[in-house]
Amino acid sequence: MKILIALSVCHLLFMVLPACGDEEQRKQNNRAVAQQKLTDTIPEDVVSYFQDTVISWVKLTHKDYPTLGLGGGTDAFTLMKTFPGLRPADFTAITTHHGNYFIKNDTLHFEGNAASNSAVLGREGIKRLLQNYSKRHSLQPRSKEDVNLLLSKLL
Repeated sequence: MKILIALSVCHLLFMVLPACGDEEQRKQNNRAVAQQKLTDTIPEDVVSYFQDTVISWVKLTHKDYPTLGLGGGTDAFTLMKTFPGLRPADFTAITTHHGNYFIKNDTLHFEGNAASNSAVLGREGIKRLLQNYSKRHSLQPRSKEDVNLLLSKLL
């Protein structure tokens, strides 16, 4: 009888525990899909305008820009110096070709290749930054005017 009860309990646990894990995995997948949908809803011309404007501001602000080794792009640390309205959390889930940004003790860090341009945000990184920042300000950018409003909050 004890063996039968033990087997029943084990069987129940094996059936319930994976379901709990599957449920958690399903929730994580749903969040990732929702996050991707938000990012995908930003029109490409708006992302391009944001990227071009941000890079122009960085070049104007940092006279040493050509010597930073950023190859026409920019990294999160330079962006935070240029735009005081940016916070480390705005760089959540941003990866580059050579590493990724992460937050530890409310401080932004980069983990990756030690090359000078390894931390440069590519197109997808800029898009993710725009999405993260606009989400924080509850504004879904649909036009250049929306980007200008967001940029005004950065300065």
